[in-house]
Amino acid sequence: MERDTVRALVIAGGGIRGNIPSVILWHILQSIRLNTKNLDLGYKDILDFAAGSSVGGIIAAPLICGIPISDINKALRDKDIWQRRYAPWTPKWKREPILDRLSKVLTDNKVRNGADITFGDIDDMYNGSKLLMVTTVNKNRKYPAAENMFFKSWQQRWRHFKVMDAVAATFAASYYFGNINNDQLQKVLADGGEGNQNSPIAQAMGSINRRIRKVRPGADIRLLYIGTGFYTEYRSYKKASRMGMVREAANVPMMAMEQAWETQSYLAMTQAEIDPRFGFKMINPPLPNKELSSLDRIKDISKYVSIGDEVGKEVAEDVAQFWGYK
Repeated sequence: MERDTVRALVIAGGGIRGNIPSVILWHILQSIRLNTKNLDLGYKDILDFAAGSSVGGIIAAPLICGIPISDINKALRDKDIWQRRYAPWTPKWKREPILDRLSKVLTDNKVRNGADITFGDIDDMYNGSKLLMVTTVNKNRKYPAAENMFFKSWQQRWRHFKVMDAVAATFAASYYFGNINNDQLQKVLADGGEGNQNSPIAQAMGSINRRIRKVRPGADIRLLYIGTGFYTEYRSYKKASRMGMVREAANVPMMAMEQAWETQSYLAMTQAEIDPRFGFKMINPPLPNKELSSLDRIKDISKYVSIGDEVGKEVAEDVAQFWGYK
């Protein structure tokens, strides 16, 4: 008898490096289609739970809404969605071209309500059986501790909240796109990666346990985490000892991002060791050089796609089997 399996996906933030997980997901889908001999299969048929932060949310939300991963890949590779602002007192990039492109993808695929789809629509579409979670940060709370927020499709408080508004909030990075003043919520919202949930693995685990395991108590949970790559550089002790804290201040956001996925993935790996019904797999490829650790180097899109291709071909069959498609 085939075991009941909850298939969950968490995608990290990482700006333009989101081309890496999106391409990896395309390869995984091809393996699943080949194994099942069903060429029409999509992630809306596969996933029970999807979560993402920043660009991870840009990918996860359309997937659950039924958008083909190939269409998401095309949108992320389109250099025209990156339109620069040049005034020094404004954020670096315009967010509207990205949102317009995603809205068009939703509308072209005839998703219910198109760009106006709400979290309640997703809940109704699947009768509560498929869950979406998108992260953001509430900057009403004073520093040093920003407050993580989670848009969850199954919660009544978000039922009438538009998915595209959540997507806009999840990549509202202060420096790159600017924060969002949301009058409906009376909150200033920022990129999910500005808190400690750039890789919301632990929050996903808790949500799955509280929501899905209640109605499917005997199910196996198979959680896949895909990062946007990482770069590790070690300097000599002599050089490190001369570095001042002020010079290192610019690296704090990247340090926090790296530490978040390491800490949360360790928690999931530990859970997998003690719970036979919980499985965890992590894909987060190393980046070959420091330049590729940038979040917005438009000229490197093709390089990120190549990394995704290489890693995707390597892991696709393994992930397909991990999710039970043998």
